[in-house]
Amino acid sequence: MEILEVAHKFNWQAIDFFFPVRGSVVYGEIMYVDLKQKNEAGGLYNINSVFGKGLVKAHEKAEKQHWAGTVIDESFIDELVNRGYDVDTFLKPYSKKFKVPYKNGLEFPDEFVMPIIKGQLNDESFKNYGNGIYSDFIKLTQDKNYEKEFSTYYDWIANRGVGFYFQKLQVELGGTPHLYIRYTIK
Repeated sequence: MEILEVAHKFNWQAIDFFFPVRGSVVYGEIMYVDLKQKNEAGGLYNINSVFGKGLVKAHEKAEKQHWAGTVIDESFIDELVNRGYDVDTFLKPYSKKFKVPYKNGLEFPDEFVMPIIKGQLNDESFKNYGNGIYSDFIKLTQDKNYEKEFSTYYDWIANRGVGFYFQKLQVELGGTPHLYIRYTIK
């Protein structure tokens, strides 16, 4: 289950760089295509593509989440069971159970998630730690003056307290994980 180790390492590195991500680890079909072509001058044209139902399922699961974190999907857990693993023992080094917030009020029981810290926190400590990550992110963006740098190169729109939305990039900086407000300036 090397993919679990890679996802866990990526999750930690993203947090270390103050860039928590939203994602999902699923079990499903995936195809990899490596197309290489050489032209007459010896130049190499290379297209690597990954596609399949597993990739779509991972994307859909991640997009439903209303947080920056990584969920281990039930399809992955079912595959562990099918292969004869004890799920709790197998996932213990990589995850913990957590009530993941979902968009549009979706409710699911506690799921295995990749933790944002090492060790255990009670609910209040976990909430405070999460708030610290958010405030660290805001401080970093203010210290680096990303707002000015981005606005120099891209159209940006102040979202009245929820961040800055950059139309050309289709990204919101310093706000919520998904867009609540969009203004168009003409």
